[in-house]
Amino acid sequence: HRSNAGALLTSRKSCAMVWWILILALFILLIWLLLAPLELIVNTDQNRYLIRYRGLMEASLRTDDQEVLVCRMRILGWPRDFYPLRRIWKKRQPKEETKVSSKKDEGSRWKPSWKQIKALFREIEVKELRINLDTGNWATNAQLFPVFWWMNRTVGEWQVNFEHRNAISMHLRTQPYRLIKAMFNP
Repeated sequence: HRSNAGALLTSRKSCAMVWWILILALFILLIWLLLAPLELIVNTDQNRYLIRYRGLMEASLRTDDQEVLVCRMRILGWPRDFYPLRRIWKKRQPKEETKVSSKKDEGSRWKPSWKQIKALFREIEVKELRINLDTGNWATNAQLFPVFWWMNRTVGEWQVNFEHRNAISMHLRTQPYRLIKAMFNP
């Protein structure tokens, strides 16, 4: 009986150990999801449009010879292409009667205050911002010149040109925990 009792005790200890390892792994995963950087990269000169949740997901937009727009998603390293502008021809089914929404349903939506929206924008770090603009009108470009000079002193690099060239290059970065903190504690 002692060997059976010892085996039972050992199996309970190993079962408890497995549960602790799973709980620890889930805790580490949750911390990683909250701290992993979330980035938005836009560069119109290079036709680069990318949103990245480092280590988890990456989505980029590009053009193709056959398609106007291709969205390449990479989730946990596995690539997948989506075609958002491709029409899917399906027979339209008759619409069912829509349910009249009650006031209770309307009140359940989250409606951010102006203070929360400003707090969310404050939590986004601007790594790079370059704007090169030509409106096509010499007088408007001349009026924008002092505004862009002032904007250069605050954030980014703002330029007005008279060469019919428009370009935006920006790299924004934040972390999910900072956005959550801004929503609940503006």
